[in-house]
Amino acid sequence: MRLFLICDNEDTATGMRLAGIESIITNDKSAVVSKLNEISDDSRTGIILINQTLSRLCSDEISEFRKNHSVPLIVEIPDRNSDGSENSIAEYVRNSIGIQV
Repeated sequence: MRLFLICDNEDTATGMRLAGIESIITNDKSAVVSKLNEISDDSRTGIILINQTLSRLCSDEISEFRKNHSVPLIVEIPDRNSDGSENSIAEYVRNSIGIQV
């Protein structure tokens, strides 16, 4: 299973590359949506990581993507501008299947 990162800053991308995770850096909404569709066509990709800034920027598109694709799973990760108070994975589970974690 392959992981892929979509983020808006070089620091996060560098850290993930050191862990062996391929990434793209962008601030453009259309580039994020395009990359989501491109990555989802690769059957090896199981998880797409996206930082909170881009997740907020493309929230409607990500919600639609999640409705139409069971794989890859999109996981929001905190970025350097977040305060860490949000738990996106728990919120995703609650919204998707109605179980509070």
